[in-house]
Amino acid sequence: MIRIAIAERDLRARIAAAEPTWESRAKERAANAVAKRRVDDGDGIWSDIKHVFMELQGWKCMYCEKPMPRPDPNGGASGKVEYDVEHFRPKNRVQPWPTERVAKSRSIDYASKLKHGAASGYVHLAFDPWNYGVSCKVCNSELKGDRFPILGKAAPRSKRRRELDAKERPCLVLPIGDEGHDPEGLLEWHGPTVRPRADLGDDDRVRAMALIDFFELDTRQDLLLGRCVAIVLLHDWLEDARLDSQLRVEAEACIEQLLADQATFAGCLRGYRDLYRRDREEALQWRQRARRYAASKEPELLAMMP
Repeated sequence: MIRIAIAERDLRARIAAAEPTWESRAKERAANAVAKRRVDDGDGIWSDIKHVFMELQGWKCMYCEKPMPRPDPNGGASGKVEYDVEHFRPKNRVQPWPTERVAKSRSIDYASKLKHGAASGYVHLAFDPWNYGVSCKVCNSELKGDRFPILGKAAPRSKRRRELDAKERPCLVLPIGDEGHDPEGLLEWHGPTVRPRADLGDDDRVRAMALIDFFELDTRQDLLLGRCVAIVLLHDWLEDARLDSQLRVEAEACIEQLLADQATFAGCLRGYRDLYRRDREEALQWRQRARRYAASKEPELLAMMP
């Protein structure tokens, strides 16, 4: 997970350019929802601007960075069904996390430190794109749903994201925008595997562990496989970039693409690039294990090295 940095005014400008009537329609829907104190089925118009976020994020999930298909310009199957517009703060209700099953299966020992957001949800943010992002079905429907763990006190009446974050101290991170925690300051990569950074304070350590546990960033086979394939590719380009030949120019250009904000699994690959610079031998070991995992999908191959 990495931050896709954009200022709020710039995000709203993109939306206005793509869908000129969306903001006025959103204001009307928002007023009705606040009056009813809920968002009813059929009220939503957030899917109308889904494509704005898809492009902004580089056609990847904002949470797990898994790639998702680009729309087909020729009108074929577009793949949009694989994307969800995610309300970071849920619309109509908030349920506790972790459940007893999740806490047991993932050996979560910090659940007593967690609270949950406003029980009735954040209806006043239902039509606020500064509360949106695009995620894959697994992250949104299967894992997040209407859950929103926090470390502070729920603030259902606050409307500004920065004010809400200061009061509620959310465990999750909305990586779209230029506010809140930077995920790269919380997560540390070891090959294709992830864990909290070693130097975090108490709150940030809980936040990092919750991000990993909540979205199962360390165990989902599709993520591990995708990261392993990307690591093999990056490693080979890094090696080519050391050569004094024309291939070096191509390699440097490809490395820049692989590490860009909108690139698939950019967080993992940036961590691997840093490891390669620090310890080429260890990086090579991870590259070999990543290649073997891509062929076998045997999880023990990815056990973290000391």
